Amino acid sequence: MKKILFFILLFAITTNANATVSVTTNRVQYNCNGTTTSYAYPFKVFEDDDLTVIKSTGSVETSLVLNTDYTVTGAGTAGGNVVLTTGSECASGYALTITRDVELTQETDYEDGGGLSAETLETNVDRLTLIAQDQEEKIARAIKLPSYATLTDIDFPFPIANTLVGWNSAGTGLTTYDTTTVELPQIDYIGNYASLAAAVAEIGSNPKTLQINSVTTIADGVTVTVPSTLQLWFTDGGRVVGTAGGGTETLTINGVVIADPEQQIFGSNLTVTSGKLGIVYPEWWGAVADGTTDCVTAINAAITALGEGGELRFHKGTYMASSAINIPAVSGAVTSIKITGTGSGSIIKPSTTMTNLVYATGKNLEIAGITLINDTSYATNGIKFNNSSSDASLSANIHDCSIGGFTTGISANGQNYNIHSNFMQNNTTHIKFTDDGRNTSINKNIMLGGAIGIKLSKTATQAEGTRITDNTILVTGGSGSGIEINAGFELYIGHNIIDQTGSGSPGVYVYVTGTDAVNRIKMVGNWLAGGLNSYSFYASGNNSDLDFTNNTFACNNGQAVAAGLSLTDTQRANIIGNNFLLTGGGTDISEVSTSNIVKIANRATAGTAIANIIGATTVTDDLTMSGSKIISANGGIFASAETTPSVAGGDFFTSNATAVTITAFYNGVAGQEIDIISGGVTTFDTATNTRLRGSSVNIVTAAGDLTTWKCITGGTTASVWVLKAFVDVSANNSGGA
Repeated sequence: MKKILFFILLFAITTNANATVSVTTNRVQYNCNGTTTSYAYPFKVFEDDDLTVIKSTGSVETSLVLNTDYTVTGAGTAGGNVVLTTGSECASGYALTITRDVELTQETDYEDGGGLSAETLETNVDRLTLIAQDQEEKIARAIKLPSYATLTDIDFPFPIANTLVGWNSAGTGLTTYDTTTVELPQIDYIGNYASLAAAVAEIGSNPKTLQINSVTTIADGVTVTVPSTLQLWFTDGGRVVGTAGGGTETLTINGVVIADPEQQIFGSNLTVTSGKLGIVYPEWWGAVADGTTDCVTAINAAITALGEGGELRFHKGTYMASSAINIPAVSGAVTSIKITGTGSGSIIKPSTTMTNLVYATGKNLEIAGITLINDTSYATNGIKFNNSSSDASLSANIHDCSIGGFTTGISANGQNYNIHSNFMQNNTTHIKFTDDGRNTSINKNIMLGGAIGIKLSKTATQAEGTRITDNTILVTGGSGSGIEINAGFELYIGHNIIDQTGSGSPGVYVYVTGTDAVNRIKMVGNWLAGGLNSYSFYASGNNSDLDFTNNTFACNNGQAVAAGLSLTDTQRANIIGNNFLLTGGGTDISEVSTSNIVKIANRATAGTAIANIIGATTVTDDLTMSGSKIISANGGIFASAETTPSVAGGDFFTSNATAVTITAFYNGVAGQEIDIISGGVTTFDTATNTRLRGSSVNIVTAAGDLTTWKCITGGTTASVWVLKAFVDVSANNSGGA
């Protein structure tokens, strides 16, 4: 018994001293470069001939011979190297695959009563483990039934020449079929025919794939129409061309094209049109995105091939253009194509002087992920859209593009555009509508540098329903503006950062001449900063019904401005709840020849400026405050030192500039609400009497503050009121609500 225990202990100690098989990898592959000769294998082998080494390119492979083409180091350890011999180097373009393939033998003879070596035992166990791993790797590359299949013991049929293997009619096993009894999509070869025209004529409407792996020429003046049942499969060297010096050769494709996106498959002297190409690439027509080759002919040919519908997709690279890229209307005024790229990597640049780099007359167009760069100042416009104002369909959707260095980045007329999420830099004018611009959305764009961010002009039709939202407009040029409006109706400008740093340049410039007009502009939540000695917002000419709510009128870096908001010839404006931060000096609100201007609860640069504005306000119309509450003009200014003012029949009042404590409101009606703008320091006695309620301490307001009260018990002198809202515009109150 002691001998047995000693043997077990000795076996355990010896076993612990040997290594285990902890790596499951048994195969490694390298891409060769023609110079490297030593390739590591990170797994265990017992003998040098436990490895197979194969060189391959494409589907051609060569098995290397041990000690002739290569030698092995590291056998018996956790890994080693395969070293190629001189003359057997692996050339660039080849792959070198090293696979372990342990021989399926067991060479240890265990004798009865003989010694049992732990090292020998573990080596044999390791060998079995490695064989199992090798088998698993081979099984993983085999065709297998899914785990849920009930079929087992599937036999592969005996090989019979010129037959196909497939499932039997019961789906329970494999069998052979004569090729004449099986209907399969057939692959044909252009070399079987005298020409592409002959192939199309002979194949007819039979479903086929025609492989084109050489240059095939369409005869002089011939049109070849490929039916929808015929696929054209272009492989290396495959190309269709027209006849040099001949007439017009046309290839009309109604089927599918299969080709490498970077392979040229259409040559010169050939017009390609299609019914369903889907996605095409400029490279199919010979474009090379190397920053030197002129690609405009190839690009325009690709657009022609798309017709009405499909996508032109640009690769990463720089495409040069010696003339305009034309996107024409195809069906009526419509083109309905997409032009897409990889973003900043798909660059189009002009190589000679031109007016437009991209010129579009077709509607329902999408341009996305394209970068247009005019660093040589060859082109005037980056993209020019020339669409009819009478057509109410979508003009274009332009998004995720970068456009820089042009006189005008995007120049357009017509209606219904969606211009969003673009990056625009150093265009003199980033986005310009020479006419119209109705029902257009311009949002989430970034515009840096240049003189004008967005300009709305009029030739025959003014902008209407245009929305300019969530843009960042940081323009720097003089004689410009963040936004310029020459004509427009019902425009919404909201939540933009508009910062014009150019001297004498306003943030927003409404400039109307002649018989044109600008009316019903709603400015909401914008940051507006003008340049030195200019304005955050400036309006002159025939303008009316302007609405300014929750905007910030500021100056740049403490520079002096003429005014935050300047209104000239303005008829009717609401200026509600805005901030004026003119830290460099300047008038908060300047008015010339205006009427019916309502200013409520704005925060001025100076503490008392709002009181002066309110005192000069003429309130004649109803106006809309935040919360969609209607405040009429019924009311007035409380008399000096009046402590119990009458509010009969009114709902909007201004307290006198003289400091006063109000103890009650007389002549109230149950349910009546009143809004009071403080003209000076006004105290509401809510602490000691029961007629004014809503706070345990007195409400002390400063000039410009707004309070809202509701009558809960009516009466001539005994009406009871409760505080509903307190807007601390001045930030100078000393009470609490």
